[in-house]
Amino acid sequence: MITALNKKNLYTVLILILNLLVLSGCNQNSDQRDFEQQAFSVPSGITETDQEGVVIGTPDPDDWRIAPFFQGDIELILSPYPNPVLSNGDLRIEIQVNFLERISGIDIRVYRLSSFYRIDDRPQVSTGITPFTIGANIIAGGNPNPQGIYRIIILDENENVITYGDVEIE
Repeated sequence: MITALNKKNLYTVLILILNLLVLSGCNQNSDQRDFEQQAFSVPSGITETDQEGVVIGTPDPDDWRIAPFFQGDIELILSPYPNPVLSNGDLRIEIQVNFLERISGIDIRVYRLSSFYRIDDRPQVSTGITPFTIGANIIAGGNPNPQGIYRIIILDENENVITYGDVEIE
């Protein structure tokens, strides 16, 4: 039989658990919001990779992190490569989708001329590796002098940022 004192303790514990659940959800939303604000900032450096995707030197700590909301669901097989990419070359991105609970599509955008432009879109993805090959000329928007650093942002179909990083065109 539950006494009045036990009921009070039970209610206190339940309220405490409920508050912890709410706060943990708010923290995740806050972490995701902070991550997305960082994603929509000006390009700042690159993680240099060779033709096989091997990182050369010290990686840019801001590049190609997976957003808090997608931890464990999605990962990059390698940092996008090659980086820098030649102006007549292709950038390769390989995304491993582990679970489809939070994602069904992938949208890739580039920041140039103070705006974001869609450069690839897969409305449907499945578990496993989804490869993307994107021409440097597409990243640069057909600019005849494309040299520079561009911010690439990978989003889900609901425009939540999954990852981002900077790519240099030589």
